[in-house]
This record gives sequence, C-alpha cells and structure tokens, in this order.
Amino acid sequence: MNAKILYYLLENTSKNIKKKYLKLAIDATGLHIEDGSYHYHKELGETAKIRKNVKLSAAIDTQTQLVTAVKIRKSKASDTIDFKGLVKKTAKAKPIKIVVAERL
Repeated sequence: MNAKILYYLLENTSKNIKKKYLKLAIDATGLHIEDGSYHYHKELGETAKIRKNVKLSAAIDTQTQLVTAVKIRKSKASDTIDFKGLVKKTAKAKPIKIVVAERL
C-alpha cells in the first residue's frame, strides 16, 4: 500500500471519531525485516552483521483504540523525533485534550 494512501485513510479516520476531543497515546517500535535471526544466519555461516530495521511510530486514540497517525522510518531513531509530527497530524483532524507517551 502506498504511504500517501495510508496517511489519507488515517487522517479521515480521525475526523470521523465521534468524540469532541482525542486522548492520544504515542509510542514507537522497531521492526526487524531480515529473513531470519542473527543466530540463524550464524548457523549458516553468514556472520556479517547486516541488520535491516524499520521504525514505526504511532499515535492512537485511547478511547476508541484507533490509530490516528503513523510515521515509518528506515533507520533507528529516537522516539522523540516523530512526536511533534504525530501530534500535529492528528490535531489537523480533531482537537487533542491530552497526550501520553513514554519518557522523552
């Protein structure tokens, strides 16, 4: 799926939430996108440490549990980099009452 289509769908989902204000939770996770674990490649004799990771940051309305905004990065990065962008994207669609996140 094209990223622009995903962002468009998420923005319209936020607009259709029937709450006056959103209560957001923001978190990120790293995804490993290789064909096997490091230990699997080591057993095969492929000991080069080539790690391909993707970072997914998401804003979620805690009342409806709907994802309101996402940011996908190809590199490892701190969660704080995407925080403002996720809040701004969500705020365009619906006012936000509170934002909860891990320690920044």
